[in-house]
Amino acid sequence: MRIAHFGTFDVANYGDLLFPLVIERRLRNLNAEFVHISPAGGPPVWTDCRASISVEAIQNSGQQFTGVALGGGQLVHAAPTFLPEYFTDGFSAFTAYPALWLGSAHLAAQNGAPLIWNAPGVPVTFSPVAAEFLRWAGSVARYLSVRDNASREHLVSAGIEGDIETITDSASEVATLWSEEQVKTAYRDAFLARGQSAPSRSIAFHFRSWYSDTSIAETAALLDAMCVRHTATPILIAIGPCHGDSENTVDISRAMKTGPLVIDKPQSLIEIAACIACSDAYIGSSLHGAITACSFGTKAMLVAPSKVRKFGGFLDRTGLDGWKAASWPEAAQRFPELLAADIGLWRSVRSRLRAELDQHWTRIIEVLKSGADHSTLTRSTHLSKLDTLLEKHCSRTHLYQGIVAESLHKTLIPHAHAANSQSKRAEIRELKKSRDKYKKRLQELEASFSWKITKPLRAVHRTFNRKTSQLKDQL
Repeated sequence: MRIAHFGTFDVANYGDLLFPLVIERRLRNLNAEFVHISPAGGPPVWTDCRASISVEAIQNSGQQFTGVALGGGQLVHAAPTFLPEYFTDGFSAFTAYPALWLGSAHLAAQNGAPLIWNAPGVPVTFSPVAAEFLRWAGSVARYLSVRDNASREHLVSAGIEGDIETITDSASEVATLWSEEQVKTAYRDAFLARGQSAPSRSIAFHFRSWYSDTSIAETAALLDAMCVRHTATPILIAIGPCHGDSENTVDISRAMKTGPLVIDKPQSLIEIAACIACSDAYIGSSLHGAITACSFGTKAMLVAPSKVRKFGGFLDRTGLDGWKAASWPEAAQRFPELLAADIGLWRSVRSRLRAELDQHWTRIIEVLKSGADHSTLTRSTHLSKLDTLLEKHCSRTHLYQGIVAESLHKTLIPHAHAANSQSKRAEIRELKKSRDKYKKRLQELEASFSWKITKPLRAVHRTFNRKTSQLKDQL
């Protein structure tokens, strides 16, 4: 059996990089060959990660697969991305994520192979044309699952029909990836590699500027106060370097007085997991940081505004909805409460989720074992419907151009909520770079593509200019 596994396994983001290990462990009895597929592809990001192949390379290779899997991670959306790995030109920024959920369905339809969704996230609603392509992708899948109720609602609102299972994020089983001794050794080695000795007590922290209005100095003081209260060594972990976590981690550490262990450039998945697992508590703004804590039975508190729905989905399903702070000052205020809480609440999460995840993986195995659909009629029907969509929206010139043409220009350009003038200036520089790339790409596209492509790109170009002016006004 050859399984094509789609996800963002080519960027430095801890949670996304766990999924190849999770699916390989759960499906090990199938004796399958896995090919991990990502928008850009590349060598393993860290030492214990998996290499991946780009979506484009797979589409051009003619390789055959007997099964296709999508997820997990926050994958199912049609929004543009500013991740540098996916921004090779203006066009690729729009297609990186559709290439995963639409590309996986296309590959499955071509091969007549069963397609399963391993509980990815669906963060936003879809515009009309993107929803048409999503409905087609959903019709190809033989098993649809998402990781929270909000994701399910977005699929239903897009017109997805049939059963949609809501399953806890499958990375909840991260503690099963390594032995207890391997985790303890990785914890000690994280300190030794940075010239420190492993302490008797530690607290793991993660900070992301998007979710905080607290200054670097104030955040550092709050972390110091918590660690002094608990007589613990702080560990600052850049869980998602691709999202700017490394810079944030270094900035905060320089303002602290308690001598934190700084993991601004993680070397492995187990290094991050071990620092969370062996600490007395995890406090931070990473969903997969909290998931890891629960998997190992470590106390955890998420720090993020209430509008971030993906956190609420996990907390609701695990009974930990009370352990979320809207800000770092609130987290510091509630720290004594966290220390006093019964650790059994967190230690019970993995065992309470086991039956649900066992059933989820049993269903996936059943679907994958069902094998390829050898019906020529079924294959041709799926591909014919896709051809109709392509003809309708982009004259069949490219698999993703219909989405670019109609829906992505309506999507708000994501931007970081900068906490200080320095980060705003950095954001302006990045926006200008992105704007220039779009302008150049627009000129190239105008010669060969219809107004359906160039019009939204012009709208994006205007948005960049407007956003740059807004940021300058805030300085």
